[in-house]
Amino acid sequence: MIELLTAIGIAAVAGTIFVSTLTWGLRLVRVGEGASTLQAEGSLLLDQITRDIRGATNVISATGQTLTIEVYPRFPSALPQRIRFFMQGNELKRGLTPPQGVPGKYPPANETFRTLAKHAAENSFTLHYMNQDGVDLGINPSVGSIALIKLNVRLEDRSVRNPQVLNLEGKAHLRNRKTNL
Repeated sequence: MIELLTAIGIAAVAGTIFVSTLTWGLRLVRVGEGASTLQAEGSLLLDQITRDIRGATNVISATGQTLTIEVYPRFPSALPQRIRFFMQGNELKRGLTPPQGVPGKYPPANETFRTLAKHAAENSFTLHYMNQDGVDLGINPSVGSIALIKLNVRLEDRSVRNPQVLNLEGKAHLRNRKTNL
C-alpha cells in the first residue's frame, strides 16, 4: 500500500513537471509567432508605403497622420491614381482611387481599401515632411515643398500575456522632387 502511494506521488510530481514544461514551451512558441507576425507585417508595410511615396508624382494632402499622393500605375495610363494612407482604429490602411473620366475626377465612393497593418497602436502612425534641404516643414506643410517624408508606426500584438511591440521608422524621397538626379 505504501509503495502504491509512493508511486502515485512520484507520477503526480513527474506529470506536473511535464505539463508545466509543455505549457511554458507553448507560451514561448506563441510569443515567437507574435514577434514573427509583427516583423512580417512591418516589413510589408514599410515596403508598400516607401515604394508608393517614391513613385508619387504629386502630393495632394499631407497631415501628421494622413497622406494622399498621386501615383501612375505600372501599366500605361494617361492619369495617375490617388493613394491615401491613414489610420482607422488599430489598422493602418491604404486607399486607392482610380481616375474617372477626362479630366480625371476621383470620387470618394470609388476608393478601395487594403489593410497594411492590423496591429498598429492607436494614433501611432505619424508622418513628418521635409523639403529638399532636409528642413522640417511641420505637421500641415505646403504640399508643393515636400521632398522627403519620414514615417513612424508602432505595431503591437496584445494577444499574449507579454505584449509584443515593434517600432518602425522609414523615409522616402519623392522621386520627381529630388535635386541630386
